[in-house]
Amino acid sequence: MKDSDISIVIMLHRLNHHMYNRHNEILSEHDITVQQSRVLKYILSDSKKQFVNQKDIENAMNLKGSSVSSLIKTMIDKGLIVKSQNPLDGRYYNLTVTEKGKEIDKIAFNIFKEFNVNLINGINENVLNHFKDFFSESFFFFFCNDY
Repeated sequence: MKDSDISIVIMLHRLNHHMYNRHNEILSEHDITVQQSRVLKYILSDSKKQFVNQKDIENAMNLKGSSVSSLIKTMIDKGLIVKSQNPLDGRYYNLTVTEKGKEIDKIAFNIFKEFNVNLINGINENVLNHFKDFFSESFFFFFCNDY
């Protein structure tokens, strides 16, 4: 690996970190975080299951149980989700998005779309296409090889 290859990884890491923080800053105006918006989106649409529980979120988002517990507790306290015992298996609790959570999800999604538009605004189409090609090949390499 060349030094220039490492600098690309560092630049991507910095960009990701900056974008994540900026996105959280914008969402904080609505008392929500990026992680909370991801959980809402997962419960509402990404999951094809009838019931969603904490373990599903842990697996889907690759988070530790303690992190998800804290996240869920905060979201319940904010009135974004509710927890109810699973009627088929009392060991589990189903997570359901409240009306307030649905409203916040719509707001967060619109913020996300606007954030993405602003991110690429003014960047040359050719540069964007090269960037997309780079990521496509990187993802393919990363997920198809034992890295």
